[in-house]
Amino acid sequence: MAHFFFYRIPAEPELRKRWLHNIGQPKDWIPSDSTRVCSRHFLPDDIDTSSGIVRLVRDALPTKNLPTLPKDGIWERVVRVNAGYQLRRERRRARSLLELLVFKLIILYYNMFPDRKRWS
Repeated sequence: MAHFFFYRIPAEPELRKRWLHNIGQPKDWIPSDSTRVCSRHFLPDDIDTSSGIVRLVRDALPTKNLPTLPKDGIWERVVRVNAGYQLRRERRRARSLLELLVFKLIILYYNMFPDRKRWS
């Protein structure tokens, strides 16, 4: 059974930029603190196990099993499509909340005036 290890994206700006380029992320993408890269993306020489702790060598770059790097402009379209999806999802959520609010207002209205004829 193979063991996988996960490594944080480095904080050093130049090395970080090269990692993000290699893993195919857009230039303006900001990884979170929990973003990791799997050990299967590194060469065996990039992984140091001499101290008994599995670590990456200082200037290791992810170079294996990576997506083919897109031509300029493709990632921007992917980000735009994803942003559009997020916007549609937020609109649906807002519409659902609005419908719920209207329904609750109708119930409140009929509870305030119980002897009024319904739908007249």
